[in-house]
Amino acid sequence: MCLSTVYTLENDGEMTMLCEYVSAVNVSGDDLTFTDIMGGETGVAGLIRSVDLVKNTIVVSRKEAGQKETNQKETNQKETHQKEVRLTG
Repeated sequence: MCLSTVYTLENDGEMTMLCEYVSAVNVSGDDLTFTDIMGGETGVAGLIRSVDLVKNTIVVSRKEAGQKETNQKETNQKETHQKEVRLTG
């Protein structure tokens, strides 16, 4: 059985352990939920930056307050552009 350790990437480049023995990852928008082998859940708002299946590590960066709104605007702009391309392309 492969279990992973989750680290958060801090603004200064340091990594801090968030949780360990993770057996499942659930992503719902910006919400990440890590479930360990005993069924305990650790949640964080952020993005998965990397997954190393050999070293069994997951690195995430936390969302800052207000960052979600900016990313949502960018997503909406991309979706609008994609719709325009489909209509004209």
